[in-house]
Amino acid sequence: MLLRLAVTITKKADRWFISFKIKTEPQVTEKSVDLVGVDLGVKSRFFTFNW
Repeated sequence: MLLRLAVTITKKADRWFISFKIKTEPQVTEKSVDLVGVDLGVKSRFFTFNW
């Protein structure tokens, strides 16, 4: 069920942009798989050079 709606229209550098902001009620759904993810971060660095 949709509770709120806000619309913003802007023009920047001769281009038009539209954004929607909505708020809804959360819906409870059943889990199909029990899964946990762990973010280990970036382990290596990547550099490029243009000589």
